[in-house]
Amino acid sequence: MKVVAYVRVSTGKQVEEGLGLADQEQACRAWARQHGHQVLAAFRDEGVSGTKELEHRLGLAEALAAVKDGQAGAIVVYRLDRLARDLVLQEQLLAEVWRSGELFSTAGGEANLHDDPEDPSRRLIRQVLGAVSEYERAMIALRPRRQGRPRRLRLRLAGVRPPRRRPCPGPRRAGAGGDRPGPRAAGCRRLPASDRVDPRG
Repeated sequence: MKVVAYVRVSTGKQVEEGLGLADQEQACRAWARQHGHQVLAAFRDEGVSGTKELEHRLGLAEALAAVKDGQAGAIVVYRLDRLARDLVLQEQLLAEVWRSGELFSTAGGEANLHDDPEDPSRRLIRQVLGAVSEYERAMIALRPRRQGRPRRLRLRLAGVRPPRRRPCPGPRRAGAGGDRPGPRAAGCRRLPASDRVDPRG
């Protein structure tokens, strides 16, 4: 069968993790050769989120057009989450592909994506995979916001009670020589310069 490959990345981090456009395309071509298919072309969307709809995915639109025009019989993706990171969008795009052809995934556990009335588990597995992809996308989006929060707030949101701040026992005492402040008690915060007390009076 003549097929087209579709590859997508949304961030540079995916490239570092081995999910770059070239890596995905290579996997799609290797899978096609192994299964006796011919890859006519590879279409790509770079820097595009998997939650974006078709009008924002020029590469995917071109891949769909190749199937609708009869140039190719299927689209090959590296993994189902390359098609979409939103469960509803995933099902909409799959229905669009299936009107004219097929969609294949190189991932072993995603081999049978099409609905089968004799095997309802296919739809279940596919939609579970889509829900997991959507959850992963939400967690990725949440990380920068969590990292920007103060530690005490992050602990409270995680259900952990932050440690109580110990009050300072008073002004810092002079050291043995009388000209240097003594050590601060553990857990005390450094006071602003305007609030500090000179131990020498």
